[in-house]
Amino acid sequence: DALAYLRLVSNRNDDQSFERVVNLPTRGIGAKSLDTVREYAKGAGSSLWDAAAACISGQGSLGPKAATAMSGFMQLIERLAHEVSQLVLHEKVDHVLQGSGLIEHYKREKQDRGEARVENLD
Repeated sequence: DALAYLRLVSNRNDDQSFERVVNLPTRGIGAKSLDTVREYAKGAGSSLWDAAAACISGQGSLGPKAATAMSGFMQLIERLAHEVSQLVLHEKVDHVLQGSGLIEHYKREKQDRGEARVENLD
């Protein structure tokens, strides 16, 4: 998950990373919304990132709640990309892990699994 965030921050056209983190931590982007974005991408021959942007701008059929959630996710990735553009690699990693909410998400996981994931990222 951490690598997917880092990859998406550096390359918005990485569809695999987009799919992995678009709703991690949960932000209200469900399977139906992702299906809409996938269908648009397939029809337009575009990346999921470009398809999501098009769907947000009204070219797709995302509902208002999903469009707001998707827009928030895309703004997060853009903000992270801007903030880490001049940082060295280890600082980029730390910043993206904190800024994405991934660390807090894992800290909230039950049992030892979340704790182990946080330790792996440290």
